[in-house]
Amino acid sequence: MFLFKKAQTKQALVRVGAGGTVVSFGQIQVVPFFHHLTIIDLSLLHLSLHLSESQAILCKDFIKADVKVVFDIKVGANPSYIQNVFHSFDTDQLTDPTYLAQWFLPHFEHALRVVGQTMNFEDLRSQPDKLRDMTLEVIGKDLSGFELEDMLVESIERTSFDFYNEDDYLEQQGKAKAGRLAMKVPSKEESTVVGELDPLLHKNLMAEEAKQAFELESVKIEIKQQLEIARLEAEKQVELAKYTAKAEQNKPDDIDLELKKVRAQAQQEKQKIDQLQKEAERIKSEKKNDENNLKP
Repeated sequence: MFLFKKAQTKQALVRVGAGGTVVSFGQIQVVPFFHHLTIIDLSLLHLSLHLSESQAILCKDFIKADVKVVFDIKVGANPSYIQNVFHSFDTDQLTDPTYLAQWFLPHFEHALRVVGQTMNFEDLRSQPDKLRDMTLEVIGKDLSGFELEDMLVESIERTSFDFYNEDDYLEQQGKAKAGRLAMKVPSKEESTVVGELDPLLHKNLMAEEAKQAFELESVKIEIKQQLEIARLEAEKQVELAKYTAKAEQNKPDDIDLELKKVRAQAQQEKQKIDQLQKEAERIKSEKKNDENNLKP
């Protein structure tokens, strides 16, 4: 005794048992006890991904963006794809978005972040189609039998200043840029508040930029100082070897004198760095006081 099973619209039938694995999109013969039949749903499913606040995307210009997208995914209507899905996934949960999200969203999120880091915030917000196309390209076609039909960009917004890492220099650069952008083109929801806080926001931004400038200058000076001392030390070793071979005693004295000058210059540079750091701390303290005064 045997039965005939017919697939409904957007379904595929997978029969296993006697005769091996068979995939059908129409009608298939099933013999009880000899065959096991599984129905694979080919309907389109939607997986939502919302990256915001501390999980926001960091753009090329270091501004953080809250991004909400929806991925349209389905099992590929191809026998080899369906067999791949049948052997790789729990077929009872193929219509459960939560189950599929565990499989695919980490990969999709990684691709979205990679693309986000190649675009400035304003480009990201003004060119959602480019974001979609590049993300789909990065994700690729190998999805274990599933097909990614499309990606819908639902929203792209500036991340709140509260979710920028204070200890991350690059994020602080992005925060300053986002602040200037907010002052120039505030959103409808932010327009009233930003208008009221413009003077303080402007002062904080200027202080933040000054702090970053001092920090950058300090790093440049320190690197320059280290390179100069290393160069002169190398020259000293070469000259010492040269003049030792010639038994000339006066040249090392000249080199030592030159090194004393370099050390004195290095000390001056160190004092300059200390002054820059003190100034940066003063600006940071003023910024903190301004924020405390703003609190009710």
